[in-house]
Amino acid sequence: MKTVNQLHMGKKIKMKQQPKGKLIKSNKVLELLEGVGVVMRIMAFGLLSVMGPATPFLLMWIWNTIDAVILTYCAWERDNRPYILLNFFWLIVGVVGIYNSW
Repeated sequence: MKTVNQLHMGKKIKMKQQPKGKLIKSNKVLELLEGVGVVMRIMAFGLLSVMGPATPFLLMWIWNTIDAVILTYCAWERDNRPYILLNFFWLIVGVVGIYNSW
């Protein structure tokens, strides 16, 4: 969170700037959501690499699609266009994977 120097009654004081979020105003909540999304992605690819062909693929596609939704939303909140594009791509891949696994 950024701090800004402002004058108040002739004295400089430090004020915390609020994040410019669209729906979530708390930076800590946004960081928590990003952390959950990243851990979900790591768990999915870890399970896939450990289980190999025995992996429940429909569950993995659903899991990956949920984490893509979370990470796309977080990128949107931060106006991070490259990550919006990347995670939106994984969102589409996940929907196609769910459809093909069903």
